Amino acid sequence: MPVFRNGELSIDLVRRKIRRGAMDIRLSPTEFAILRLLVLYAGQVLSHEQVLREIWSHRRNIDYLRVYMRQVRKRLEVDPANPQYIVTVPGVGYQLVAAD
Repeated sequence: MPVFRNGELSIDLVRRKIRRGAMDIRLSPTEFAILRLLVLYAGQVLSHEQVLREIWSHRRNIDYLRVYMRQVRKRLEVDPANPQYIVTVPGVGYQLVAAD
């Protein structure tokens, strides 16, 4: 799979390398699994249930997912309060914005 790119963000799933500009970004295994899922479906909205089912085989509370998403955004986004890469679709789930 080629490297996902959007602006300064690049995600290499094979090498597990994430960069924003010149900065290397490190994620926990679970955070990386969430990001990998979002990359595989870049541009598509994934429901909370889809992400929960794919990342954790057993049932998890949606608040659990929100904590992880907050952490991923904190690491990836320049301004996590106004994300440009991982956006929330209210009442549905999350979407990794595909490059134009």
